[in-house]
Amino acid sequence: MKSLLNKRIAIFGAGAVGSYIGLKLIEHGFTDVEFVARSGYNVLKENGLTIKNYADKSPYNVKVNACKELSGLYDAVLICVKSKDTVQAAVQASKHLKADGFVASIQNGVENPDLISAYINKDKVITTVIYLTAIMQEKGVLEYD
Repeated sequence: MKSLLNKRIAIFGAGAVGSYIGLKLIEHGFTDVEFVARSGYNVLKENGLTIKNYADKSPYNVKVNACKELSGLYDAVLICVKSKDTVQAAVQASKHLKADGFVASIQNGVENPDLISAYINKDKVITTVIYLTAIMQEKGVLEYD
């Protein structure tokens, strides 16, 4: 069976949801995860992601691969931006998705997959639901339960 762990994955939006998803991918052995962070890029590039878990208040750092925009081709683009930025993310993802790749909308808002499907074939768009308690205490600092 072909491993999924070496797939190139972009986390488009490194806020609380995107940072949490990216963290869990890294913790589970995914080796090529890029955090697309526009406003928090410098902090992630220099310091990595600081993690605080509500249950265990001892913070720890995770080195992450941060970038300001997508580059090259990805097996998966996980769109984790605010709804108002969905179209911009979809346009960019459409230019950087491998032929057999997919996009997952991990966002609030039931209309986002339809917005994405205007730029990426509907068969390549995955709709998700996530229940998560997480906040960015500041840029580069994720706290979750």
